[in-house]
Amino acid sequence: LTPEEGVSPGQACVFYDPDSSRIFGGGWIHKG
Repeated sequence: LTPEEGVSPGQACVFYDPDSSRIFGGGWIHKG
């Protein structure tokens, strides 16, 4: 995983396989 800067509440977070179009899961960020 690669850390991200500037994460804010209300943004979506999605985990996916960059080698295919498969999405593993995701959710909404409540705290930054």
